Amino acid sequence: MLPDLSRRRLAIALGLTLSLGLGCAGDNRPPALSLVGDQVVFVGETLVVDIEGTDADGDVLVWSLVGLSSGAQVHPVGPQTGRLVWSPDIKDSDAEGKVHKVEITASDERGGAAAITFHVTVYPAYGVPTFDLPTGVVLNLARDSDLYLVVTVK
Repeated sequence: MLPDLSRRRLAIALGLTLSLGLGCAGDNRPPALSLVGDQVVFVGETLVVDIEGTDADGDVLVWSLVGLSSGAQVHPVGPQTGRLVWSPDIKDSDAEGKVHKVEITASDERGGAAAITFHVTVYPAYGVPTFDLPTGVVLNLARDSDLYLVVTVK
């Protein structure tokens, strides 16, 4: 047998569950979004990411995003699918790669919304330059005043 206080808590919990369950009938259900993994893009390339959404009520989703420069947009490509398109420029990058935290939100215009967050790392065009130098070269300044080397930059 439950103590009187535990029975009261159980009755309250059951009452809340029942009233919440009954109150949801006919209400708008929020959309759901599939997960998106972290992305990598180079300056001069275009990042394209499809975002799959579902809305149990069949509502058309409206897309918004934060975290990228003003050229980034999410276009609807179906009633519940969006496509992120972004071409970063040099301001969106740095030598080691600049990480942007992106949040995309889908709303059904009836109060339901869902959001996903992922990261986009932007590297400079063609990546970070590397210098290939010949190995084993020693300069003896007592004998030579200068040195001629072939250096390859990639």
